[in-house]
Amino acid sequence: MLSTTHIWRVLKSLGYSAQIPLATAMEKNPEYVSEWLEKNYPEYVKEAKEENATILFQDESGLQSRPNVRKTWSLKGKRAVMKVREKRDKISISSAVSVNGDLYFAIKEGSMNEDDIISFLDQLFSEIHGFLYIFWDK
Repeated sequence: MLSTTHIWRVLKSLGYSAQIPLATAMEKNPEYVSEWLEKNYPEYVKEAKEENATILFQDESGLQSRPNVRKTWSLKGKRAVMKVREKRDKISISSAVSVNGDLYFAIKEGSMNEDDIISFLDQLFSEIHGFLYIFWDK
């Protein structure tokens, strides 16, 4: 049986190091994205030019005040304690960016609901005149 220390030495000699894994969406499909960018997107760009429309890419995100800590080191039998606020402050953001780099956003304390998204769309329609092509992250 090998000791943990020896295993770490072997892994290190093979070029490995302890790291936090990069989280990536399970739903991500690079082949589909490449195909869409090559085949579909140019058609939308062509249509948008013909209609003098604005193309937007939209997404939402949330931020909260509680730290996102998954793991830490501590002595065996002595669990680490991290002091945090009981109340979690949360801010939600809906944003859209144009192909020219114009940024539009709405911020709300707490979570966004359907009414907030509709308000954001109303904001876009009031600030951008003409047709909109909105590519919405699902």
